[in-house]
Amino acid sequence: MSDLYNQYLIGSKERQSMAPSSSYPVVPPDEQSLKYFKDNPNVSGWAYGGGLNDSNASDPRVVMLNPYSSLTKEQQGYVVDNERLRHFMSEKQYNPSFKPTAQQLSSFNNTEYGKPENEKSLKQTLIARIITGDQSAGNVTDEQSKEANKVMSDYQKENGPLSFMKSPTIQDSVMSAINMKNK
Repeated sequence: MSDLYNQYLIGSKERQSMAPSSSYPVVPPDEQSLKYFKDNPNVSGWAYGGGLNDSNASDPRVVMLNPYSSLTKEQQGYVVDNERLRHFMSEKQYNPSFKPTAQQLSSFNNTEYGKPENEKSLKQTLIARIITGDQSAGNVTDEQSKEANKVMSDYQKENGPLSFMKSPTIQDSVMSAINMKNK
């Protein structure tokens, strides 16, 4: 199992050393999580610790990826960012004020997020998925987009950029300025 996991894991020691120290590290799944992941390859990873996903509130906050998932390395990066955002919102006790759309509620209907008692988790998941560009967030409202931008800004102030965010090149900056002038 170790070789499979090491080949799969985006949270290698090298990658973790590049992450800001205050971010939530990617760690190998524990035995119980590994069993769950094996039985649920559709679950790509999760935020664990701090009381999330049946962890103890005193457990350190980490991200675990599912080695049985078929995601690419790039997709794994989005999952890591998504789960780090979930930890961040959980720590801040952030409760998004928007209401999920009927389409969003419908698409999560047969999941844990579809249960009425998990509405806060659903909204946090939507925010994280909006930020990382996950299409499963569905049709995003302006209100949801504004909240996502606020969460992303707050996260960056405390933890630095998410892994999918790259510093713009000079060419990117010039092209952006040209596009702004053309509007």
